[in-house]
Amino acid sequence: MEENKEIFDIIPEVEELINFAQFEIEVEAPTKAGLTNFRMAVLWEGDEYNLFKHSGEIINPMDMQTRGRWMQLETLVQSICKIGSKDYRNDDKDKNEALKNELRVVLQRLNPHLIKFLYDTYVQLNVHSKEFIDKKTESIKKKLQTKMMKLKPL
Repeated sequence: MEENKEIFDIIPEVEELINFAQFEIEVEAPTKAGLTNFRMAVLWEGDEYNLFKHSGEIINPMDMQTRGRWMQLETLVQSICKIGSKDYRNDDKDKNEALKNELRVVLQRLNPHLIKFLYDTYVQLNVHSKEFIDKKTESIKKKLQTKMMKLKPL
């Protein structure tokens, strides 16, 4: 969010739109010694788009299996905010990129089934965000439909 403020001044209403339904969740994951907390957040549309676009640039678009695995890992890299007491987000662009690279190394060493568990958790969080938005916009959609029915051609 901070990087967006550098590009243009964000009025409060736009900032509210940007942050609407941006959920974070803390989830426990099993480790050799017990459980470790992971904190992850729903990605913004632009982040998801950039991941998908970048995957097509670095991986043969016809290799859907490799591309899908890369997308899972990179989605986790971008969505994970914290593991245990270690933060993986920083406002400084260079520090943030270094943290994301460190997180990539960590995730690439995890058991594939643990990656799947974490990714499935992210998907559930994303679905929750969509359902939350659907519920909040239900009455707005009905009002809009009523307005549209009353429209006359120019």
